[in-house]
Amino acid sequence: MISKRISLYFNSGASNQNFHSNTLARAIISNSIELYGEEVVKKLTSQPFAVTDLFPFIKSEKGKIFLLPKPLFPLFLVEGQIINYKAFKKAKYITEKAFEIYTKDGQDKFTQLDVEKGIIKLIKEETKIEFVSDVRPRNALLRATPPSTKSDEQRETNQFFFTEMFGLEKNGCYFVISAQDKNNMEILLSSIKLLAHRGLGGDISVGNGSFKIDSIEDYTTDASETQQKMLLSNWIPSLKDKEEGISIKYYNLLEYSPISITSKQTPNPLKATRLIQAGSIIENVHSEIIGTHIQIGTEKEPSFSWGYALTRGIKGIE
Repeated sequence: MISKRISLYFNSGASNQNFHSNTLARAIISNSIELYGEEVVKKLTSQPFAVTDLFPFIKSEKGKIFLLPKPLFPLFLVEGQIINYKAFKKAKYITEKAFEIYTKDGQDKFTQLDVEKGIIKLIKEETKIEFVSDVRPRNALLRATPPSTKSDEQRETNQFFFTEMFGLEKNGCYFVISAQDKNNMEILLSSIKLLAHRGLGGDISVGNGSFKIDSIEDYTTDASETQQKMLLSNWIPSLKDKEEGISIKYYNLLEYSPISITSKQTPNPLKATRLIQAGSIIENVHSEIIGTHIQIGTEKEPSFSWGYALTRGIKGIE
């Protein structure tokens, strides 16, 4: 198994959406077909690769702080243990150092954790990250009860509200990709370099979504024999996974229903699939890559819901 961690910065015009592993995989496969022809599809599906979701990293004086998805443990395990519980519930990411503390046994660990700007971190850890503020209209329904002597206009509040989004242009992002052999990895890296120029997301037709690759470095995937592991990718369980005894502990479901643009330039909705979301907790994992793919396109226009996943071991929480 060969794995690489790719750090990047989006160019001006990138949208503020999160790119899931299956979205990244579809884009990589599409570019691989353009570079190497349709025969490459058989190679990539017979020796499947796995890619994580796109996660942020923070530049600090000591180097890059790579963020992970917040583990999807039940909140009752945390309630009453951490001071900033409300912020903890809304947090989306966790630093690697905080992840190691949070996922070990013992209640004293919560005294070492804090939350800042949607990131769970160690109290002394610097996590300066830039977010984009946005103002969005809100269509609120008037409450029928309790009765009020105020007019509708007086009772209506929060016509507009602020929201903060992770700014792709202002922060670094990374993902990890794993391939079965060196030849496959070369195909994938060539596709990713083309993807950097073409862009990701729904706005690439107007030049948005392109990015600059900051670094490509070797990465060691988690082959530990811990009882529980956290998904770093969106996962479609396979029959092999079931036979090997992999079970799902805590999870969220993600529905994936992409749109394909055909040669006639007409939107073509593809088959919807459901995946286990990154951050979910699973048990009894013994392989570096798990999962499978589902064909959602046609033979002439191959397209996949890519459910191969990478994981990270968890030491203690039951």
